[in-house]
Amino acid sequence: MKRSVAIAVAVLVVLALAFVSMSFFVHTRQDAYEPHPQTPTPPAAEAAPPQMGQEAPAPEATPSQVKSASAEKHGQSTPQIGERTKYKPYDFEADAQSSASSTSPNTKVLLIGEITIVGDESIERYPNIEAPDTVAVGQEIAVQVSLTTEQLAPETKIISGAQHDGKLQLEGIPGEDHFTLTVNLTAPGMQFTRGGNTANITVTREGDSTLAVFYLRPAATAVAAEPRRETRILATLIRDGAFVARLSRPLTIVASMAQLASPPYAASLQAELPAATAAASVQPAAATSTAVLTPKPALRIDPDLEPPDLTIVENRVGNTLRVVFFSPHAAPVEADISDPDALHAWIEAHYAQMATHARGFAVENGAQQDSAQRAADFVNGFGSELYDRIAPQAFKTLFWKLMDNSYNHSPENRHATWSFENIQVLSDDPAIPWELMRPARADGSGRLGFLGLHFSIARWPLGTRGAARPPQSLTVSRSAIIAPVYRGAQRLASAGDELTTLKTMQGFTQVAGDYAAVRNLAMNPPQGIVHFAGHGAVTDEGGVPQFAILLEDSQMDPATWQSLESAATAAHPLFFFNACDVGESRRFLNDVDGWAPVLLAGGASGYIGALWPVNDATAEAVATSFYQQLSKGISGSGANVAEVLAKARADVFSRTGDPTALAYVFYGDPNLIVTNATGHPAE
Repeated sequence: MKRSVAIAVAVLVVLALAFVSMSFFVHTRQDAYEPHPQTPTPPAAEAAPPQMGQEAPAPEATPSQVKSASAEKHGQSTPQIGERTKYKPYDFEADAQSSASSTSPNTKVLLIGEITIVGDESIERYPNIEAPDTVAVGQEIAVQVSLTTEQLAPETKIISGAQHDGKLQLEGIPGEDHFTLTVNLTAPGMQFTRGGNTANITVTREGDSTLAVFYLRPAATAVAAEPRRETRILATLIRDGAFVARLSRPLTIVASMAQLASPPYAASLQAELPAATAAASVQPAAATSTAVLTPKPALRIDPDLEPPDLTIVENRVGNTLRVVFFSPHAAPVEADISDPDALHAWIEAHYAQMATHARGFAVENGAQQDSAQRAADFVNGFGSELYDRIAPQAFKTLFWKLMDNSYNHSPENRHATWSFENIQVLSDDPAIPWELMRPARADGSGRLGFLGLHFSIARWPLGTRGAARPPQSLTVSRSAIIAPVYRGAQRLASAGDELTTLKTMQGFTQVAGDYAAVRNLAMNPPQGIVHFAGHGAVTDEGGVPQFAILLEDSQMDPATWQSLESAATAAHPLFFFNACDVGESRRFLNDVDGWAPVLLAGGASGYIGALWPVNDATAEAVATSFYQQLSKGISGSGANVAEVLAKARADVFSRTGDPTALAYVFYGDPNLIVTNATGHPAE
């Protein structure tokens, strides 16, 4: 009996010791994961509001009593007004070392900078921009950006980026343990009061990301004209210099705290900062677009795509165009362009004049010398004025910084290790033709030629349709030519020459120019190039822009083409529509319309078109030059579409002086490479 009691006591002692050891171990592991508080920065004297992206001292203010839903979820204190955030990022390196014993010998721990994604499977997280619904002039607010497994801020919308059921989709790279996302925050009418407008977050396979916290208050002039202003908080997510997604949530700015105390603004003073359970007081306007009847699955985008040398993101917010510029070689900067509607009108008036100058040009001998000189002077003057008057100072400073730090533009810079060659433009309001700018240094010296002749520039519609990022490769197996035969005044004299040139290229077949044939092509596009040589038109019906290509027996608009697209096809062709006007995309209720966004939403790899009515002969010359150089590139290791188009524009413009050569724009990726499926030359 005594022996049994002794054994029982011994067992209890062992269990007690094991429990104490386990408690110590658990406490130690939790300490490695939990954030550690930092000493709050004491409030400083009031200072003038800083410029976007600049550091500013913390102003004196009363601590806010609101508590963030994500702060609770992340197990950290709410960032208070007058103090820095107490959040300490998770230490992956320390955890990797302490977990070495529990890591499989076949598992490679890869540390990337500060932060994370895991594995090679798609990771889905809800995007959150947490902030009050309403803010008064003089009031400072904290804005938090994160990616979480549960939705914390349903007001947050994904403007552009791969998504599924309201979640942002991120692709991990095999073998990669984690990665960093840079968050660039902007909000028209708001100013940053401390810290910068750029921060990093960490995304992991399991659980929520870290937080990016920003502090803002309304600008003194935000509601100068009216007692309230509707704006948006915009967050751009960037990975290694490449665009990932654009997020948005509404925000109302009111003139005084008294307005906040009365309905409907009183809800902004509720206990939770982002009103995770209450509906936002301001709902974003619904985007108007043509419904996709048979939506095609989005292209699977490789997360390791080559980032552009410079990316420009344009967002329309009310009567302001908010523009963000970022690069793998420089910190992001941003700017506002006021009254984009007036800008549209001014630019389109110049387009009309360039179309007028293009009339009468002949490719063989140019126009009469005086007419050619007038046309050259006009378009060069427009390019200079476009840069001098319209380009934001933030762009000018960044552009010349990149120029001076790249070895191809500054060979004397021995520290330059990269080449500045391409620009990507992402926009929901493509008002600015960056391709037509002629940059100069601050003192007016060093005026360059048109950017579109010297850089590979590509556009991409910023919206929820289509892929978040365009593909960077296209294998051509067969291609199609649509060349309607018009009668009478609509007859195109040079279209026959264009058709003859294309038919000599390997893999091109002609499609009849009637509705039935084009309908069949839309339903069964080739894996290659679709070229249209004919008339196009842009008309306004009741204030709504309508875009169409003219066929022999009727016409076809983007909505009709879109309804015919098949979700089953795996083809992702490059479209070249060589017709008047059809290259132009215009803003329409916060979305872009026209052929480019519709074709790209349907899975196209790219699209080329003209911004204004083009000269028939010069249009044929541009197409011929483009395809000749494309074939030459394909016969080697591949052809870069944006680079080939830049060379074709430069070639024809140097020979003719016709502004038509400058009208062509490319929608896609500036690094899109076309190769031949057969491995043989294309001609």
